[in-house]
Amino acid sequence: VKRSFDTVLAVKNNLLVMIDQSLACVKKTRNQYIRAEGDIGPLIRETVEEISCQKHIKGKDIRLHIDSDVKKGWFNALDVKRVLQNLLINAGYVTEKKGRIDVHVKDLNDMIQVSVQDYGAGIPDEVKPILLKESFTTKVEGNGFGLTSCREIIEEFQHGKIWFESEVGKGTTFYFTLPHSN
Repeated sequence: VKRSFDTVLAVKNNLLVMIDQSLACVKKTRNQYIRAEGDIGPLIRETVEEISCQKHIKGKDIRLHIDSDVKKGWFNALDVKRVLQNLLINAGYVTEKKGRIDVHVKDLNDMIQVSVQDYGAGIPDEVKPILLKESFTTKVEGNGFGLTSCREIIEEFQHGKIWFESEVGKGTTFYFTLPHSN
């Protein structure tokens, strides 16, 4: 048993090294990263529609709340979709069948703020400090790379911020910001 545990631990450590190396390669190409001016509303709608058949999302009530006065942003659309998909899948994973997930988009000073709110179990206090910093998962099929890559995409490449608020028994809201185009 100890030998098996040591093997699993070694594999995990090797995977973490590979992830770190992959992120280092991505960072090297930061100067080549392409962002463009765009409307975030249609991108959010399209992403929600595309992911609605995903196994953790199917049958859930996703409600979009997009303010009408949201200004154009400066972002990489493909990566914003990846972040939103990850946050929606995570929310769907903890949301009961036919449960609700809210997606809000609004202007916040000189940024666009997007939030994904679930009404699941919430995040325990002991997990909160490491959630966006380390490869951490509670899912059987998860690898813990999703939120780490979301943080990299938003903070390193999109020049925004990502954070969350959570209360055990009430749910979690993940937020991210993107700069306006001006």
